[in-house]
Amino acid sequence: MKRVSPLLLWSTKLLDKQPVQLVEYNPDKLDEFVLWTQSKDLGDGFHAVRMVNKIKLNLDAWNGDKGHGGVRDGSTVAFWDWTKEDNQRWTTAPYCKSLN
Repeated sequence: MKRVSPLLLWSTKLLDKQPVQLVEYNPDKLDEFVLWTQSKDLGDGFHAVRMVNKIKLNLDAWNGDKGHGGVRDGSTVAFWDWTKEDNQRWTTAPYCKSLN
């Protein structure tokens, strides 16, 4: 049986306004690009999500603000300056392999 590792959001550069991609999680390698932090609760359990090494940029669903019709399946995820829009507010849920 092939072991499948979970995927993580990852950024290869520290540039502003850049898309992120998924990479395979390697527990034997510490990579600062897969370390994340979240803000205080912004209300209703939602938070801003940031890379540990670039906290001034926030995880953002590009063109997911109300003026563009909101977040949709397939929205590009990137880093962006804080705009206080819903497309930068995230919630997380625990994941357990044994339940899937």
